Amino acid sequence: MVKADIGSVLVTEGSRCVGIVTERDYLKSSINETSANTPVGQIMCPPEKMISVEPNTKLQTCLELMNANQIRHVPVLSDGKIHGVLSIKDIVRQLVEDQQDEVQRLADFIAGTY
Repeated sequence: MVKADIGSVLVTEGSRCVGIVTERDYLKSSINETSANTPVGQIMCPPEKMISVEPNTKLQTCLELMNANQIRHVPVLSDGKIHGVLSIKDIVRQLVEDQQDEVQRLADFIAGTY
């Protein structure tokens, strides 16, 4: 994860997501002397505890879910198919872009150039 500059990876069996491992999972497990040779299955969040969203989930809902569960990465899945991983950074980036667009629309409206 460090080399790829990412904060989480999905654990799969075939094309099915069976868990997620985050930087935080690894740091927590390192207290128990986890090494780079430890199988991810020992430190991953298993599917029964994993929080995921579907591709049509609204960003506000994702943000609330992530905040309530104190997580920074959430898999995007539908019918077992992996669509990606959404991070807090992704959401913040999109919300900032949306706000900038809204500010521009308001400025155009005020200037009469809409």
